[in-house]
Amino acid sequence: MKKNPNKLKIMFRDIHKSWGNFKRWQKLLIGVGLGLVIATAISIPFSEGVRQCLFSTDIDQCVFWNKSAWEWLELLGVPLSLLGLGTYLQWWQQQKAKEDTAIRQRKEDAEAREEALQVYIDRISKLLLEANIFHLAFIANDPQGEEMLTEADRVTLYTSIDVIKARTLSILRQFSNDPARQNAVFRFLLDVELLKRTKLPLREFDFSQIDLSNTISLTGINLSFTNLKGKTIRDSWLCDTDFIWADLSDAKLIYCKLNRANFQGAVLRKSYFFGTEMNQTNLEGAILSQAVIKCCGFTNACLRNAFLNGADLTGSYFTKADLTMANLSQSDLTDADFRGSILRGANLREANLLYAKLDDADLTDADLSNAILPEDFS
Repeated sequence: MKKNPNKLKIMFRDIHKSWGNFKRWQKLLIGVGLGLVIATAISIPFSEGVRQCLFSTDIDQCVFWNKSAWEWLELLGVPLSLLGLGTYLQWWQQQKAKEDTAIRQRKEDAEAREEALQVYIDRISKLLLEANIFHLAFIANDPQGEEMLTEADRVTLYTSIDVIKARTLSILRQFSNDPARQNAVFRFLLDVELLKRTKLPLREFDFSQIDLSNTISLTGINLSFTNLKGKTIRDSWLCDTDFIWADLSDAKLIYCKLNRANFQGAVLRKSYFFGTEMNQTNLEGAILSQAVIKCCGFTNACLRNAFLNGADLTGSYFTKADLTMANLSQSDLTDADFRGSILRGANLREANLLYAKLDDADLTDADLSNAILPEDFS
């Protein structure tokens, strides 16, 4: 087989590099050992000891240059042992140096990241205080407050918000492989209520490593257009929070308060809700296909043109909710409460309404084809 010349070059280069790593005394021992091996190999065919070894099982019969095999082993054992020990010690020292370097590098990286986090917090805190951002944001968020702001105030407010957003995105990118510090940044923004008071848009934020599972309060923040796929949010307050056109596919919201939240046009396909309050929530045009929504409250909620086809809405409350033109086909509405709700033009084809409460519900032009209806329904 023809050998690749490039591979041979690489092999010889590696050998040369390895040889350069040996100390002078190690090179001497290797040279002596190789010389003895070569000399022995050359003389073996002419030695009487070879013929004796070939025809005898007794190692004492193996004699080379008037010395038995045992005597040769004793003679060569010390230098070979020293060579092996020296090589091992050098390898161990190199490995230890690599480990120490890696540990030192990790420590320096951690210190640099911690310093960057502290600098970010200090700068944002200083900006909030010096520019009086919270006061300006409070006035701007008031329906009639915008007129009270001067042109200079508006420039200060919106420029500061842009700076905060840019610095936050920069620090989060810097911590792309550091979930702990990414969460520290997000917690800082929540703790100082910056997200709530300034309505800082989070559309470009990467929430893939942000832990929202035990976040106490996300009330009033702007999560519109964000990607929250597969996120778990438990025991949290999200009242008055904006989720407009947000993607919460496969998300889990358990025992949360979502009253008056805005999910207009949001994607909640295959999401899971349990024990969650969504009273007066806006879900107009939201996609909740194949979602599991059990024992949740939608009193006075708006679900106009919402897609709930194939969803499991067992035991949920839709009292006085507006489900005009909503798609509820093939959904499980067992024991759901629709008393006083508006279901005009709703698609309830093949839906399971067994034990559902439909007292005073407006079902004008609703499609109930092949639906399973309550026994007392008339």
